[in-house]
Amino acid sequence: MQRREFVRFTCMMEMKFFIVYAEEGEVAKILGNAAYSKIHNGIIRNISGGGLCFISNKDMEANDVIQCSIMLGDTNMSVKGKLLEKRFISEAFVGSLYRVLFMDLAPLTQDEIISYIFSEQRKHKKTNRL
Repeated sequence: MQRREFVRFTCMMEMKFFIVYAEEGEVAKILGNAAYSKIHNGIIRNISGGGLCFISNKDMEANDVIQCSIMLGDTNMSVKGKLLEKRFISEAFVGSLYRVLFMDLAPLTQDEIISYIFSEQRKHKKTNRL
């Protein structure tokens, strides 16, 4: 069964992210505010209109919610996503590959991501033909 709804674009792009705490209550608010100061780095391996895969040495678990800051061309985007899967990469690199499903993504933002993907694919086709 195919799980993809969108075209994936293979890439190597830097991203920043922090973990969002979704629980209710005063403790969760304090933890949530603390998360803003704990920004982590990741490298996006592929992106689509529905989510992305990235590598990071930050240890997280499936179902964690993160807020990502990604640069698509000249546009900086902030998108929220739910971690669907975590795969340990290897002993040589202490890190994991994470699959993320975008959450609460505005249709306009999704269109911008898809437009960026198609634009980059056209650029790659042009350079490979020359």
